[in-house]
Amino acid sequence: MIALALRLGRIGIFAASLLAAGPASAQTQTQTQTPIKFSLDFKFEGPAAPFVVAIDKGYFKAEGLDVTIDTASGSLEPINRVASGTYDMGFGDINSLIKFRDANPGTPIKAVFMVYNKPPFSIVGRKSRGVAAPKDLEGMKLRIWESKTAIETWRGLGANTIVVPRPEMYLAFKQGIIEGGPETIGIAYDQKNAEVAKFWTRTDEYYQIVNVLMNERKYMSLSPQQREILHKAAKAGGAAYAAESERGFTEKKQKAMKEFGVTVLEPDLAPWRERGEQVVVKLEAEGVIPKGLAAKAKALK
Repeated sequence: MIALALRLGRIGIFAASLLAAGPASAQTQTQTQTPIKFSLDFKFEGPAAPFVVAIDKGYFKAEGLDVTIDTASGSLEPINRVASGTYDMGFGDINSLIKFRDANPGTPIKAVFMVYNKPPFSIVGRKSRGVAAPKDLEGMKLRIWESKTAIETWRGLGANTIVVPRPEMYLAFKQGIIEGGPETIGIAYDQKNAEVAKFWTRTDEYYQIVNVLMNERKYMSLSPQQREILHKAAKAGGAAYAAESERGFTEKKQKAMKEFGVTVLEPDLAPWRERGEQVVVKLEAEGVIPKGLAAKAKALK
């Protein structure tokens, strides 16, 4: 994780340095420090590593940037901060950004750096309620976070959704409050959920979910060459994170199987996608997500 953080820290700084006052400002003899305000979407946790390691190692300073990182109370806060211009950059959920822009057309904010390119999400559950296909979700007491879109999506798949904070998943499993929930393999192992949830089904349901956000006025002030550099940095960062996620999945999967007797299923995802598309149509009709959103997402491929 630290090695990845160092790699992404370099990429993040490289992208952030484009915010400096001029093309050569980070390379001047005086090393004038340009202030950059960066907002997380929550507390300091693992995903913030590329940014905080960069501060600890002095990478931002070396590029002429005085970066301050602030925590936030949820996925909407960094979006509001960057959109208003009180923060230059932020770390936020793509779904929240899409809904925000839909409700606020013309909002000056752009997603410029994809972080969770392909996190290895799975449904972790008790063996008594193991999930092999979408139909197995019917009636399952499924842990979910506080998000209307996520709740209605999993309900559409037939689950009985129950909002439980992530740190309380282990106890909720032990007490029978939940029977399963979407989670990454790494976190399921690290938080000891593997002791009580011994059936993991890899679903990869969240592609490119968290982004580094940038105020659009700041973005438009960049030259075409600087924007191209920023886009290349984003692609490199996404590829690095995807590779690290896959490595972590394989490592934690093997440990969970050996230490806790976990069964890991990696099914054909075609039936899941087919069922998911049916749910999306229903959510669009009910106004949970904007109409045409799925079509726009497919067009980006």
